[in-house]
Amino acid sequence: MARKINTVERKRIQDEITNVEHELHNLVLKLENKPEWSLGEGDPSVHEWEMNFALKREVERRLHSLQAALQKVGSASYAICEGCGKPIDPERLAILPEATRCVDCARKKMIR
Repeated sequence: MARKINTVERKRIQDEITNVEHELHNLVLKLENKPEWSLGEGDPSVHEWEMNFALKREVERRLHSLQAALQKVGSASYAICEGCGKPIDPERLAILPEATRCVDCARKKMIR
């Protein structure tokens, strides 16, 4: 049974990686068109470029996290909280397959 779960989880993460790579590609294309900076920060195209740049960094971070999660699938460390060592709720992993902390430990980390 664990092998089937690992296969399903691996496929789901691979699909998510494909989606994130596609999103990253689209952002890179958007960033190729640099706005005219001399118009100042009030120019909507400057603001849009900066937002896309920030989004690209976040998407790259997520891609890295998903790739790390994919490496862990099938090992004893996947779906185990880095904070407390308990299993991460499958519902959390369904939403965030790259999660490395349970909800409680994630909250504690945010508070610090």
